[in-house]
Amino acid sequence: MYNHKLADTVVKNVNVLTMEPRQPVAKGIAIADGKIIALLTDKQQDVPLSKSGIIIDGANRTVMPGLIDAHLHLKGVLSQYVSLSCDATNVTSIADIIQLIHKKAMTLPPNQWIRAMNYDTFYLREQRHPTRWDLDQASTKHPIRLRHVTRHVSVLNSLALNMAGISKHSSEPANVTVDRDPITNEPTGIIYGGDAWLSSTVIPPLSQTEIKQSISKLQTDLLKYGIVAVYDASPTNDVSDVFLWTKIINDDWPITVQLMTNIENYHSIKQQLNEQPTVIKDGRLSLGHVKVVIESANGLNPNLDQLTEIAITCCKHHIPLAIHVVEPEMIAVAIEAIKQAEKQTNVQLSHRFEHLSLCPDTFLKDIQRLQIDVVTNPSLIYDHGNRYVQDVEKVFHKWLYRMRTVKNHGITLAAGSDAPVATINPWKSMYTATSRKTRKGQYINKNEALTRQQMIQLFTTNAAKVSNWAHIRGKIAVGYNADFIVLNHNPLTCSLNQLKTLTAQQTWIDGKIVYEKNKLI
Repeated sequence: MYNHKLADTVVKNVNVLTMEPRQPVAKGIAIADGKIIALLTDKQQDVPLSKSGIIIDGANRTVMPGLIDAHLHLKGVLSQYVSLSCDATNVTSIADIIQLIHKKAMTLPPNQWIRAMNYDTFYLREQRHPTRWDLDQASTKHPIRLRHVTRHVSVLNSLALNMAGISKHSSEPANVTVDRDPITNEPTGIIYGGDAWLSSTVIPPLSQTEIKQSISKLQTDLLKYGIVAVYDASPTNDVSDVFLWTKIINDDWPITVQLMTNIENYHSIKQQLNEQPTVIKDGRLSLGHVKVVIESANGLNPNLDQLTEIAITCCKHHIPLAIHVVEPEMIAVAIEAIKQAEKQTNVQLSHRFEHLSLCPDTFLKDIQRLQIDVVTNPSLIYDHGNRYVQDVEKVFHKWLYRMRTVKNHGITLAAGSDAPVATINPWKSMYTATSRKTRKGQYINKNEALTRQQMIQLFTTNAAKVSNWAHIRGKIAVGYNADFIVLNHNPLTCSLNQLKTLTAQQTWIDGKIVYEKNKLI
């Protein structure tokens, strides 16, 4: 197919994986004004060039659509870049954490916050969370916040607790559980479910210098893996994030960003976005689903009635929901809330379930009937699967991050990294989706493995569909954005080890090279 425009760029002599079923492969791509205008085949080798047009020889490399991360947390990743890493590669005990933080404290003036993150009790010798008293050994002169790898638990030292207004006499902030000594009522420093509250009201935001340094690294990390668009699944996004990402995008950030937010912030963000005509017109920044995180520390929060009220409001305003569901009880409540909302409003939308970590068979028919999309996270299996095997009863292992079964039920299945909770590397996610192996080589329910074609769909066509981009990206086809990546190996046929270690040789966005590892011959 050819739309008769003159090409400004033609990439020839490549093996194109289009992800378009009607023409799954091609021999080259013709581009004009940032769009794909033709696919070269054995029969059609040439496309008319403009006067300044160029032809690039791809040296028989593989070309495929640019990848989409359909679920990550951008500010969390930025924070990770400037935080101490307490993951299993850096620490094996609470003593190691204390030493690492103490070393950092010695370089900082008093009262400057220390951020540390990604500890995992599964890999700690003590097999427990650190406490305020542990962190006080690192420093009593610096407020310290230590985040668990899941971001659902934080630990504060005594100075940080005091700054947060948490004491044995204080009441609990809304939707937050403060762990306390059962006899003295003294807080232990362990905070459950308070990540958003701490980040928005207690911990100071990143400085402009920290943001600038982190943005540069984030852009490089995304582009080197071939990621051309991201969907930020943080429910705490607000108007300040519109200002932040508008500035970043206007400073030559090439990657498309879409934001989720909670029901309270949705309309103010939408209004602010409408006042940013450049990024809106180009589609580089947009607002998507309303995000709801169901917590289960003290019963489900929100409960069925509360979630149904949110769902009804969203249906009335034609705003799709993205609901965080990791346990069967959460899935049941989410399904029932959507059923009731659709019954009362007679509106059916493309809602999403995020994670779907433990899903019994009984829910799959309802998910399919309600046309709910599922965004899974193979990266969580890769990074945390060994812990899941220990924490989840063996009889329920077959429910862990189901993929093949979800697809076999006719449910759209896409994927996101959930970074910084897990690796941002989509190739490790695809490796895990088709192998079902953890970082340490342990298999997690091999029956749920996907084919190579299906694993690529997670980050291309299906990711585009669940992110409202199916008409412009996710495949290489005429009329679509010229967003694609050049690889040294074909992900459909290379070895598993090659798949896991793939990076882009080039990443193209809107018909321009935005990242280049090795120049094409």
